[in-house]
Amino acid sequence: MRIKNCAARLGSVTGLALLTVLAVTGADGPVALAQRPAQSDVTAAAVISLDQPAPQADTAGPAGNSAECLPRLGAYNRTEVCWSSNFTVTYKVAKKKIGTLKFTVEQSIQLHVIGRQFTKHFSITRSHVSGLTLPIYMSVAVSCSSPCHATSHWHPETRVQQGAKGTIAYHDSVGAGGIDPELSHYKATFKLINGHHPSPIKWTSTVMYRCDDALNGQGAGCVIPAFLPTLTTMTKLPEIAKNIRRIQNKGPHHYGRPGSGNPLHRLVNEAQQRRNRRLVCGRNVTGPPPHGKSCDEYPFATTHEGGHAVPAADRGWAWVPEEQQNSQGGLLRKFYYSNRVLDLDGFWVAA
Repeated sequence: MRIKNCAARLGSVTGLALLTVLAVTGADGPVALAQRPAQSDVTAAAVISLDQPAPQADTAGPAGNSAECLPRLGAYNRTEVCWSSNFTVTYKVAKKKIGTLKFTVEQSIQLHVIGRQFTKHFSITRSHVSGLTLPIYMSVAVSCSSPCHATSHWHPETRVQQGAKGTIAYHDSVGAGGIDPELSHYKATFKLINGHHPSPIKWTSTVMYRCDDALNGQGAGCVIPAFLPTLTTMTKLPEIAKNIRRIQNKGPHHYGRPGSGNPLHRLVNEAQQRRNRRLVCGRNVTGPPPHGKSCDEYPFATTHEGGHAVPAADRGWAWVPEEQQNSQGGLLRKFYYSNRVLDLDGFWVAA
């Protein structure tokens, strides 16, 4: 009997039958029974490796591979991330490779701006076999640090094959005023049909998520802080938008302008916000306002770039209609809250 002739039938043979074939044929061809290697040399074993490309910030908008893989495979936004982990199982007999199984696990998380609970979807989306292999089963355990709690709903010893699915349920009990940045930690254990247990594989999620209850009674929620959201509602205020564009374009650093590499960062210290306004829009700087006008400064006083924090060439002010100035604060607060932009969080301004 030749090994290559039994490869096609491997899915139906038992682990014991495969070991019998290997014991008779050996790794390199037929051998006499009297020359059969020790049982420890002919038992099929496996070595497992993992490759996990890091997802990138999404700039193209939602276009997920499925309703679960958002915003798209290999990308993340403020509340969603979807990435893949590529596993390779190398089967060996007598320390010689006899086959491989390659499979891809797709993982996705969809967070909630208001809400402490969220779910990770976990599925095998690709599986490819070459050479001689044995069925292999996988169990997955997951953890995150307190006050986060994770529970795996991946059925223990699920057979590794395309279409296998499970979920992981998360709950974060971060207290009032608290901020909890988290990474998920995974441990996959395996078992071959012949009873061999390859070494477990451990990995960590490549994108940090953060739950907090730090938005003045708005309720706890979770986001991906590495993704910088973009403020677009200043376009509703034509004169303010015009002033923002002018200042963004005139300076060498273009603070806040998308693509400049220099985002703005939210400032929550109200005393410093007032100082920022006085430095740029104080009467000693601007003089008395024209009738119906108000001083509008950029970068915003509610950012760490406000006041005199950036060079003079990168900041400025202009007279704008009072009604637009009165609307600006509400639009900014809504943006901060709807994206859970905390102190020092970066963001862009598209005007």
